[in-house]
Parts: sequence; C-alpha cells; structure tokens
Amino acid sequence: MKKQTDIYQKIILGILSAIGPLAMDFFLPGLPMIQKEFGITTSLTQLTVTMSLIGIALGQIFLGPLADRIGRRQPLLIGMVVFTLSSALIAVTDNIYFFLLMRLIQGIAGSAGIVLSLTIITDLFTGKALRSNITINQAINGLFPVIAPIFGALIMQATSWRATFWGLALIGIMLFYSVWCYLPETLAKDEMTEQKTSFIKGYRQIFANRTFTRLVVIQALVIIPLFSYIAGSAFILQGMYHLSLTSYSIVYAFNGVGMIATTLISNQLSNYFKETTILVAFILYGLIGGGLLALTISIKSLGLLVIALFMIVSAVGALLNLGASLALQNLVGDKGAGSATLGVSRFLVGGLVSPLVGIMGSTTIVPLVVIVLFSQIIALLLVVRHITKTKQARA
Repeated sequence: MKKQTDIYQKIILGILSAIGPLAMDFFLPGLPMIQKEFGITTSLTQLTVTMSLIGIALGQIFLGPLADRIGRRQPLLIGMVVFTLSSALIAVTDNIYFFLLMRLIQGIAGSAGIVLSLTIITDLFTGKALRSNITINQAINGLFPVIAPIFGALIMQATSWRATFWGLALIGIMLFYSVWCYLPETLAKDEMTEQKTSFIKGYRQIFANRTFTRLVVIQALVIIPLFSYIAGSAFILQGMYHLSLTSYSIVYAFNGVGMIATTLISNQLSNYFKETTILVAFILYGLIGGGLLALTISIKSLGLLVIALFMIVSAVGALLNLGASLALQNLVGDKGAGSATLGVSRFLVGGLVSPLVGIMGSTTIVPLVVIVLFSQIIALLLVVRHITKTKQARA
C-alpha cells in the first residue's frame, strides 16, 4: 500500500463507483409507469436504461485520460454538478426525447465516479491490497442494487417516479460535498501526463497489452447477463408474473444481496485457489442459472424463474470482482485510461445489448435467455483460452 485511506474515504469511493448504476436501480421499478405516462413502446422505455449505459461508457473514454492529465478531484467535482443538474431536469420533463438526452448526460456525469474511484484505488494500492480494496469497493457498490429499488418503490408508491430523480439530485449534491471535503488529490503533479500526448498514447499502450485486452473482453461478456436482467426484469416479473411493485423490489434486492455475497466469497477463495480457476467456477455457476432460465420458456414457474435469476445475477458479483482484479494487476500504462477501458467495456456492451431484451415485446423471455446463454458460453471459452495463453507464456 502506498498511502493510507480511512473508512469514510473508502465509503465515498464505493458510493461514487455506484452512482451511475444507482441512477438505474433507483427508478427501475417505475419503468412500466414511465411507459404508461409517456405512451411509448417497451423498447423505447428500455432505451431510458440504454442511454444511461452509453453515457457511462462514453464518459469514461474521455474522463480516464483527462484525469491522468489534470488529476482526479476536478473531474469528480464537475461530474457531480452535472449529475445533479441532469437528474433535476429529468424530474421535470414531459418530453421523452429530452428525457433520453438527459439520461445520456446523466450517465456521462456519473461515469466520473465509476472510473475515478477505481483509478484512485490503483493510485493507492498494489498487489493483495489492491485486490482487497477492489473487493471493498465492489461490496459497497453492491449494496445499492439491494436498497435502491426498495426505496425507489416506496417513493413511487407515495409520490411518482419523478421523485426518484429528485432523490438522485440530492445524492449528487451530497457526493459533491463529500469529494470537496474528504477526498484529496491522489495523483502527484510529476505523475500527470502531457496534455497533447496523453489521450492517444495512453490508449495505445493499453491495447498493446494483449493480456489486459483479453481480460477486458471477458469483463464485457460476463456483465451482459446483468444488464439484460436490469432491462427486462421489471417487465418480466411485474408484467408476465404479475408481481407488485414492492414484491418486484424485494426480488431485485435479494439478487443484489447475492452479488455482494459472491463478491466477498470470491475474495476469500482467492487466498486458496487461482483467480482464473474461481473465474471458471462462477461462470459455470451462472451458466447453470442460464439453463434454468431457459426452462422457464416452457415451464411457467415463478419459483424456478427467481432461482435462475438469482444464480445469473449473483455470479456477476464474483466475476466482476475477479475480472477487475486480474485486469488491473496486468495493467501497464496510464491508470486512468486503463480503468476507463475496463469501465467502457462493461457499460458500452451492456448498453448496446439491453434494448434487444425487449425486441420481441414485453410478453416473452426468449430474447433474455438467448442473450444470457450466448454471453456466458463465449465468456467461458475466452477464459479457457486466457488460461492456455498464460500457461504458454510462462512455459
């Protein structure tokens, strides 16, 4: 460990890393409400999720290298201001296209928290300490899928979906204050790269590293089931299986608990087994869940569906934790650009795939099954290839 961070700073970093996903989880139970109020199709409604994911991905592309040039604090502070303003504008709009534009901007602003929280951790830690602090960060991050939909549902029952965005604006203000008061700059001035060469040179170094690039692709694949689930779960559980807003939020929260549990379990297992071995095990675990999900096409069982979704979603917690640790351990080059590449791979692919879940409407689970199984199988094949390549390189 290079420097010390206190518990409060670790909590701030964990919340910052979750600010983009929080903007989805908080209002997710209200997707059917939004569809009804605006009178739009299922796919267009799911685009409110997709635009946020694309914004998160695009923002990281530029904010990572920018943070290597000017430091971590300034982009974080500006990001929280823009996040707050865009959240407030979404809360008052009656135009779906302006809504989508603000979701894009909100995602870009939220990406500052995602990429820079991870970058700050790589500034401060190496080796086992890096892995442990990534686990802490991911565990705090994982709390929000548990509590956000429940609080979101309660707020919507008392008021409307618009109140959730006022809540996000308030969170943005609180995070701005926390960064301003409690997060010092972690990048020394002599480590800041030159403005003219940083962007291109940083990414050139990153993509020249084949090991890191392979792990980035694997990260993109293992997160596809999660974002597909996020995009389709409200319509499947509330629409097809007629769960109430509260019941849906409880199921969603339960799956979030599963993600936290596997994140912590994978960290403990890494003390006894190779990280790649654990990675394969959790992909297989998620793949079993994908198989159970496929059975629900013909067997209409809520219990079977809930078990399948739990296995699919909970597996992602371990896979993201292990994948991020492996990738960052193999990172050579600018830390901001490297963290950005990792984040972009997750959110851009997730954003592009999410609308496909609703391509056949809101009364079928077939697209979700196909997307989940395809991504899991390809991820498994690539991890096996990565293990083989690593053994060959060491021979």
